[in-house]
Amino acid sequence: MKTMNAAKRRLFLAGACWLMVSLLRAQDKLPVKFGKVTPDDFKVSAPATDPDAGAVVIADFGTSEFEGNSTGGFEILFKHSRRIRILKRNAFEAATVTIPLYVSNHEQERIEKLSAATYNLEDGKVVETKVGDKSIFVDKLNRNHIQKKFTFPALKEGSILEYTYTQTSPFIFNLQPWAFQSQYPCLWSEYQADMPEFFRYVTLSYGFVPFSIKTTESRFQRFNLNIGNGSLRSIDGEVVTHRWVMKDIAALKEEPYTTSLYNYLARIEFQLSALQFTQVNYYKDYIGDWFKLSEGLLTDEYFGADLDRGNGWMDDDCKAVTQGAKSELEKAKRIFAFVRDKFNCTSHSSLYLSEPLKTTFNNRNGSEADMNLLLTAMLRHGKITADPVILSTRAHGFANEVYPLLDRFNYVITRVRIDSSEYFLDASEPWLGFGRLPERC
Repeated sequence: MKTMNAAKRRLFLAGACWLMVSLLRAQDKLPVKFGKVTPDDFKVSAPATDPDAGAVVIADFGTSEFEGNSTGGFEILFKHSRRIRILKRNAFEAATVTIPLYVSNHEQERIEKLSAATYNLEDGKVVETKVGDKSIFVDKLNRNHIQKKFTFPALKEGSILEYTYTQTSPFIFNLQPWAFQSQYPCLWSEYQADMPEFFRYVTLSYGFVPFSIKTTESRFQRFNLNIGNGSLRSIDGEVVTHRWVMKDIAALKEEPYTTSLYNYLARIEFQLSALQFTQVNYYKDYIGDWFKLSEGLLTDEYFGADLDRGNGWMDDDCKAVTQGAKSELEKAKRIFAFVRDKFNCTSHSSLYLSEPLKTTFNNRNGSEADMNLLLTAMLRHGKITADPVILSTRAHGFANEVYPLLDRFNYVITRVRIDSSEYFLDASEPWLGFGRLPERC
């Protein structure tokens, strides 16, 4: 009898444990089904912690995975779905969505399966208004970046906005980052990334919001790569699935003395550190160090390659500007004033040249990178020790101190060394004195 009771207790405990695990797993699942909006979904309101919120993100979900492509390599598939409810008119700006895309040479990231719609509750029924293809626009930002942009129609207070798309990228270094936090409160934000063992990434986590769920699972997967002529090459490897979830995330709001909210945004970013294919004994380091980053920039055609060339086209102007200067410092000040006063700055957030230095010189205008790299070249042409300096502006946020992540920089200035003194210069700002920098720097 005692044996029977013990067996029943074990059976009961096993059943209770199974039920508890099932309930926990159910709680860990995404709380919405994208593409299906019901009247109950319109009951979502601002959380008690932020009752004045103009909008609330109901769910934000993204995944990144790798697959073989048609050119014998890999590509990244990033899938993103988002649902947000507009509560007040002051949040109508959330109805405009921009999707950044990277371009390099003849390759670029592309958007597929883009679906977006506005949902309104009218007479107890859900009315859907889709975003048409003609309402989606493409803007070119610079030589490496474009963006797709659209605005939701039929917008009013109470509307639910939802969109989903797949972004395909041939750039293995561009594993998509993920922001869990925004200017609106969010009930659920989740990101999953499948990372094959061939690609090693450094994962950088920012912000102060703790993860509600953070798990990893591994499996083996076969990747089929098309190497041409209908032939396939298969590569087997371990894939680790990382899952990050945050729940009930407070909105990030501007505070006094804050330089950039981006510094404190709860998010994760990735940096490709190495490629390793053990089957063919191949290894390549990508993250490098600060010295390699500097060397790469100084030989880049869109950054430093022209700084030490002959640049004979600037001879006459350099001689005219510096004629009669009695010291190196006076010569440097004259060259600086010439670029500052004779050229017009068209933008203040560039890392690379928008055109060759000679074109900037002839046109008398350009970005802050164009002007300050031209300043560096003219100073060097005048036999003055000068170097370009890259930085991240206050509005752009902190650069990473440990890893040389180039995309964390967005500005170029000039450093001059004369005798035992250093001077940092920005010729893009009218009336700015020699050795002074604007507040944004």
